[in-house]
Amino acid sequence: MGVFRDSLHRALAQGVRPPHAQGLGDQTYSAIEAIALEHPDATADHIADAFDAFGREHPDAG
Repeated sequence: MGVFRDSLHRALAQGVRPPHAQGLGDQTYSAIEAIALEHPDATADHIADAFDAFGREHPDAG
């Protein structure tokens, strides 16, 4: 969950996309990338999409 939260934070705060090598999963990466691209205007829906994607791809995390 640490890599996810760190990547999400960087996307929200700075508009930085996560590196592909982080092991986030394709859907999670895409959701966080969308947040970074929308920076500073990402919405709660963008954030929820990232958490949902992470939950689907990493059901044993967190």
